[in-house]
Amino acid sequence: MKVALAQCNPLVGDLAGNADRAFRAWRQAVDLGADLVVLPELFLCGYPPEDLLLFDAFIDEAEAVLHDLARRIGEVPLLVGTVHRPGPDRLINAAALLRDGAIHAVVGKTCLPNYGPFDEKRYFEPSPPTAPIELNGLKIGVTICEDLWRDGPAVELLRNEDVDVVLNLSASPYHRRKYQQQRRPVFEGRAWECGAPVLVCNLVGGQDELVFDGQSFVVAPDGREVAHGPAFREAIVLVGVGSAVEQIGTYDLDGMQIDVNDELPAEQELADALGLALRDYVEKNRFPGILVGLSGGVDSALVAALGVRALGAERVRATSMPSRFNSAGTRSDARALAEGLGIAFDEVPIERVFETTLDVLRPYLGDEADWGTTAENMQARIRGQYLMALSNRYGLLVTATGNKSELAMGYATLYGDMVGGYALIKDLTKTWVYRVTDYLRVQEGMPIPETILTRPPSAELRENQTDQDSLPPYDFLDQVLELYIEHNRSPREIAQELGDIELVRHICRAVDRNEYKRRQAAPGPRVTERVFGKDRRMPITQRWISS
Repeated sequence: MKVALAQCNPLVGDLAGNADRAFRAWRQAVDLGADLVVLPELFLCGYPPEDLLLFDAFIDEAEAVLHDLARRIGEVPLLVGTVHRPGPDRLINAAALLRDGAIHAVVGKTCLPNYGPFDEKRYFEPSPPTAPIELNGLKIGVTICEDLWRDGPAVELLRNEDVDVVLNLSASPYHRRKYQQQRRPVFEGRAWECGAPVLVCNLVGGQDELVFDGQSFVVAPDGREVAHGPAFREAIVLVGVGSAVEQIGTYDLDGMQIDVNDELPAEQELADALGLALRDYVEKNRFPGILVGLSGGVDSALVAALGVRALGAERVRATSMPSRFNSAGTRSDARALAEGLGIAFDEVPIERVFETTLDVLRPYLGDEADWGTTAENMQARIRGQYLMALSNRYGLLVTATGNKSELAMGYATLYGDMVGGYALIKDLTKTWVYRVTDYLRVQEGMPIPETILTRPPSAELRENQTDQDSLPPYDFLDQVLELYIEHNRSPREIAQELGDIELVRHICRAVDRNEYKRRQAAPGPRVTERVFGKDRRMPITQRWISS
């Protein structure tokens, strides 16, 4: 039997549109010779639908659309993820088997994740494990994502049923190296346990703060990877199952065969993930393009470069907003980068507005020696006002340029450099910002001036300022942040590994103290195991300090 894993990109809430996407993928897979077509988890409504699931009218329409789609499906079955209401006040995450114009079977999800970005127990009830279905003489176990990630009733049933094939409809969001370090090893183990090939069809696309990487794959009973779909693009992976399992080919949605690079460098993987997230956020929300405040520093350079890579130069506009504190080097680098990328560029000085603001407020601010960062933050907020004015005029999405290291430490200005509708690199530490930028410059030949990477980073809000005046060295800071934020290690545990307990405690306290800023930040894509907001939900008002 030939099985097509169609990793496609839905739009949350676009029920009829997703049904059309499902039908086109089914028809193309049938043309390629498929005997069964599989689409990802909750494909018909998009994932995650969140509180749309609390509207009865949404569920009614989803079920109506499923029946309409079933009427369009011929003798080759389609297995598609959807919501299903098996009874009053019950809602399940389901896979529906459509064939010959009807719904032939519905399989519910048994294990509901409720951690990290997942909160399925808020909406769904767990389903009891469902007996395998039989197709073309094969006994097929149908599972949905978490059913195979955790030991539970679904895995127990598969062990006992002597199935020939295990299918998994998945919406497994991306984080760096997840496929290599987590997803593939888990499913290799399940294939060995069940004594059957495991075929995983994973969602692809950007959805607010989540990125889905596709990378559908097939594992033989002995744990060998037999087939692997591409990362961050739609595709159809066609495999043969029966007496043996083998890859037939990988195709785009037009039926053209494509090559798959199984092992992307980590920097390219991140660039591709961020590009998909940005492109889908822009296009699914119908923005004509993006606007980037270009400072001549590495963060804004990376955002602009990723924007061009994902959207094309014609959909990216950059604005440089210098003051008396901006060096000739950063001003020329901002212009050179924009010219090299071929994007629209404006230089709009803030000095006159800054001077006027100081003149107006000086009588009320007291002794200038006591101002602290007041004048620095004024400049950032003037720039934010400029960006939002241009956004209003041209309809462009302001794409914030703050990185995870800065946001963690509160080294960012509310209503200033934090303004924007999407924070593209909010989950990249400064170390990774440098790595990805250098990769794009060296390996992909993007015209990023080398001085942007070699100049000491600076906010340029006062004379001779560098980031290290206010922050610990990034190579140390980013290690602490990873251990504290992503691995929940205590300051004492971190210091046992890295040393300098007082500096570690200072960093961890700064992270906790600046939760109020991050709560007001723009959304941005999750590319690590724990992103601020979606995964790490800390109270703003609290007194507990980890030792």
